[in-house]
Amino acid sequence: MTVNDLLWMINIILVVIQTILVAFILREYLDAGFTPIGKLLISAAFLFLVQSMILLSSYYYWWVMRNTDYHVAFPLLISTLLSLIGLFMLYRISRL
Repeated sequence: MTVNDLLWMINIILVVIQTILVAFILREYLDAGFTPIGKLLISAAFLFLVQSMILLSSYYYWWVMRNTDYHVAFPLLISTLLSLIGLFMLYRISRL
């Protein structure tokens, strides 16, 4: 296993964690009801869920099919990690 493979695997694992976290956020926002703010929060969570699914398929494609190297994988890893931190903060806010 190369460093390149390791970076792509970490990217994919982070996106799977992000997808699970978004599902939890969506569940929390569904409890808020269908008030105007509740609808907005549900829409945002749904968009994050779609983003996670697109990222998962894109990362797998770039890793397996195109064999893209670490020059692409590392910046995407940082971006995914920052997105995961932001989603975790949203999850904590939804639990308040």
